[in-house]
Amino acid sequence: MPRYHSRAERAADLLQSRRSTVESVAKQTGLPVDIVRQINEPIAKRLAEQDAVDAAERSMRKAEAKIMREQYPCPLCSTGHAEPHDCDTFLPLGFIHGGERDGQMDGFWCHPYFCSCSNQRCIAYELP
Repeated sequence: MPRYHSRAERAADLLQSRRSTVESVAKQTGLPVDIVRQINEPIAKRLAEQDAVDAAERSMRKAEAKIMREQYPCPLCSTGHAEPHDCDTFLPLGFIHGGERDGQMDGFWCHPYFCSCSNQRCIAYELP
């Protein structure tokens, strides 16, 4: 347990934990309720600002996920957004015998579509 230089330090530490009320901190530290309220004002203001920032970040992530789902829907589950992995692949069929291209590999280039989905229940979900 940390050692405090004053009861005010202990009161500030208790108030920052968000689990204690002004009255319970006043009772634990023995400080008057008015002094604990004065200590709590800047702490409550900072915590409220941090809560507002966290809420804004959550709403931004939610809006970004919604836009991604609308722009790039998953072809398998259509609930998450898919991140396509486009690649060209050469599928060899064998070798050509005879003619000008004797001994060259025969096949064709294809353009398959692979994706990883953001929905955890989709079979295309890829762990981060």
